[in-house]
Amino acid sequence: MSDSIKKIQVFDSSMAANSIADTDGIIRVVNDSFVKTWGFSSIDEVLGKHICYFLDSNEQCHEIIDALDETGFWEGDYSAIKKDGTRFTAHGLATTLNDKDGKRIGYQSTVIDYSERQEIENQSKRSEEKYYNIFKNAPRLITLVYEDGTLKDCNDRIDILGYTKEEVVGKNISIFFSEISKQNAIDTLDYLFSNSKEGVDKEYVMVKKTGEEIDVSIKSAIATDEEGSKHALCFIADITRHKNAERRLIKAARDLKRSNEELEQFAYIASHDLQEPLRAVSSYCQLLKEKEYNDVDEESKKFFDYIINSSFRMKTLIKELLDYSRVGRKDKPFERINLKNLLEEVLSDFDMLIEDSKAEIIIESSMPNILAIRFRVKQLLHNLVSNSLKFRGKDHPIIRIGCCEENENSHYWLFYVKDNGIGIDSKYYDRIFGVFKRLYSREEYPGTGIGLALCKRIAEAHGGDIWVESEVGKGTYVYFTIAKSWAIFED
Repeated sequence: MSDSIKKIQVFDSSMAANSIADTDGIIRVVNDSFVKTWGFSSIDEVLGKHICYFLDSNEQCHEIIDALDETGFWEGDYSAIKKDGTRFTAHGLATTLNDKDGKRIGYQSTVIDYSERQEIENQSKRSEEKYYNIFKNAPRLITLVYEDGTLKDCNDRIDILGYTKEEVVGKNISIFFSEISKQNAIDTLDYLFSNSKEGVDKEYVMVKKTGEEIDVSIKSAIATDEEGSKHALCFIADITRHKNAERRLIKAARDLKRSNEELEQFAYIASHDLQEPLRAVSSYCQLLKEKEYNDVDEESKKFFDYIINSSFRMKTLIKELLDYSRVGRKDKPFERINLKNLLEEVLSDFDMLIEDSKAEIIIESSMPNILAIRFRVKQLLHNLVSNSLKFRGKDHPIIRIGCCEENENSHYWLFYVKDNGIGIDSKYYDRIFGVFKRLYSREEYPGTGIGLALCKRIAEAHGGDIWVESEVGKGTYVYFTIAKSWAIFED
């Protein structure tokens, strides 16, 4: 194949827009890329047109021709215009054509459409500007850190540490961390650069320019810049207020726990130590009554009865208060118990009262074996059944007892005791579980006011809770939960 044929093939198949014009500037030869670049449908549409037809400016066109005539060569960018009037940026390279005798016979040019590349460059520039503005104006401190710990860049939120950007860029980040966090920060940076696919989210203590320490949360990951250099991209938030609130909450919880333990200890000691003098008062009053009762007037007899009844009531209160204070402190270990048998024991304690009141007891489900303190769960059930029998309405009591799981994946057993009694106003739901909180006088309904408080304490000691749903005149539903496993007790 001759060199001439090869040149023609290269001319025609080139991706660039190639053309040849005569000395008058009239296009005589073009390739397909030229036709497509300028938006024509065929070569014939192009041939015969002056080269200035394809440029947006006649002035620039003649400047190119003058340069060619003077030097024989021209290269540069210019604004071109397509058949439909669309303008685009072109990059051209043109030379003069001479015959073998050196006489000029025309011009040859190669043109590349740079408009697409320029648009990509413009988009890239706009994107860079956009992300730089986000970086600069972000509400959080953002830093770029090299592998050796040198701060490459940061935004203006460096002011949370009391510095300006100019003061810190180029410094090692270790100066910004407290002694307790410095090594942790260095280790994290090493980890990031050795495990670049994984980000890190940690809390640290940083030091302000004034020496004041602040708590921060830092989310960091490896990023690569346009030059291929890696650096750690860090988003830093000041969480001092949050951490201070958290510390106050922890302290308050510890103080509350200590206070409750001291109150429990006080209640235990007080109720325990009160039993002996009360027993003495009650015993001597009883002896005095037996000795003098028949020799005193009716009013004095009433006084004797008041003292003895009050002593008995006080004895009951102290006993129940002592029992309340012991829940969770002096109890026996948890054991696996058969709740069906335990419930039967509880109901047998009320055989006479159930018969007298014509109460109907309905067990609505099977009872599971549970992990619990046996006599405590018996107390809980005893108090709930007792309340249903005590606070009955005009109709014969109907008491429904059952158990279910909250759902198949639940960690708790859910129990209920429902009755058709006098009910409770919703505004008293929380009050009824307090110690000595009564809704009715002792004359209307006898009791100490500790029963439901004890039930709540027992439910909580078993990792559960207790609550009530009721409506005045329509009965009361009491629900309580007991955890299934030791893990919840330990929590």
